[in-house]
Amino acid sequence: MAFRHVYIEHPVYISIKLKQLNIYSEHDQYTFTIPLEDIESIILDNYKSVITAYALMEITRYKITMVICGSNHLPQGICLPQHQYYKKFTMLNEQFKMSKQVIGRLWRNIVKQKLKNESTTLSILNRPYTSNIEKLIKLVKPNDVNNVEAQAARIYFIALFGQDFQRRDENPLNDVLNYGYAIIRSMISRDLCAYGLEPCLGLHHHNYLNSFNLSDDLIEPFRSYVDLYVFL
Repeated sequence: MAFRHVYIEHPVYISIKLKQLNIYSEHDQYTFTIPLEDIESIILDNYKSVITAYALMEITRYKITMVICGSNHLPQGICLPQHQYYKKFTMLNEQFKMSKQVIGRLWRNIVKQKLKNESTTLSILNRPYTSNIEKLIKLVKPNDVNNVEAQAARIYFIALFGQDFQRRDENPLNDVLNYGYAIIRSMISRDLCAYGLEPCLGLHHHNYLNSFNLSDDLIEPFRSYVDLYVFL
């Protein structure tokens, strides 16, 4: 049973030999070998890598999902088997079947976890207003109809970076935060594609021009990790 998820971030040469995926790194002068039957997905996140046509054929024959990322590290395309591939349809079906009640509860859980992580971040840094955010966690309802997330954000960023800080301002601090968020977002997007989920189908985010609405939903609890790193 397939269980490995292969992530390739450096230039390599990919080929197949004896039902093994061979990944040759010129930099390390070493070949990594993995049985094809063990691989669930391959994320190719380096546009300088080279792969043989035979390798692509065998990857699809073994029903391995291959996600190809662009220079921005976001998925640009997915290589899927033409026949007998069930995961994408199954995942899409499950995403479309989710009721409004389930979506509302999922978004509530995401927002609550985001606020918990923000509170923990302030506590680690001995910043004020930790208790204020902890109180707001109890007020989060399905779909966050009272927009508690935004209320907490105002408290959180002032406590973290001072009274004059605004997330919409163009300054080096926001540039660094946005860069960190972009890295996490790209990681989430790659994993969503690898598992057959459609990243444009979001829970809370529904921008028709955004191919990664679901990624923008799931990143929320992880933003405070970036904030903590930047603060330190």
